[in-house]
Amino acid sequence: MALPLFLAGCATLEDALDPSTLGPFHTVQNYKLTGGQLPDALRRVAVVPLLPARGSRLAEHGAEHLQSVLTDELSRSGLFSILTITPEKLHGLVGQRGVRAEEPLPFRFLETLKSETECQAVLFCELSVYQPYPPLSVGWKFHLFDIATGEMLWSFDEVFDAGKPTVANSCRRYTRQSRLTSIPATREGLVIDSPSALARYGLDEAINTMKRKSKESANVVKESVDTTSTR
Repeated sequence: MALPLFLAGCATLEDALDPSTLGPFHTVQNYKLTGGQLPDALRRVAVVPLLPARGSRLAEHGAEHLQSVLTDELSRSGLFSILTITPEKLHGLVGQRGVRAEEPLPFRFLETLKSETECQAVLFCELSVYQPYPPLSVGWKFHLFDIATGEMLWSFDEVFDAGKPTVANSCRRYTRQSRLTSIPATREGLVIDSPSALARYGLDEAINTMKRKSKESANVVKESVDTTSTR
């Protein structure tokens, strides 16, 4: 019986000394939450298609792969219901398959979204960096705008480089806590070999910068609906 207890003790000690437990950890810096919290009335957000950084073939491939990851993490957050706008639906509404917050918007873009989706806000999404080989790197850029007023509610622009120890430690900690992964080799591999794991960690960090709402206003039933079900 002593051997199993000894092995268990070694595993516990290894966990205690693991950098994903001790740190140091990454701190997100480049974001803005207008007024320090999301509006209490915000219940439904239209999410336009995830676009890659201009001129990046890797980001183009990554955007196709990570669109579903983005939708999943936003839905799981519980901050608001999301309405996923597909490229096809967006083209039918405004004549474009993608839109960027930092470029001129299509004519009557916000008005069209408001009438067709009944959403209070629109989220612009960009994969600014995507490097799927070691050292992995994923960059997320977001802009959330009030559809009625055009006011920017939240913005986020951060690159998560797994080659940096603080990012690697934070990603492994997130993986352990959210996926209940306890095998050390698996924890290491998820950072080194999985862009999706790094992307989910980055999204978790991004979404956490929006969580300044009161518990009452954040208690929304999660919903992810394709626009084909709208008017």
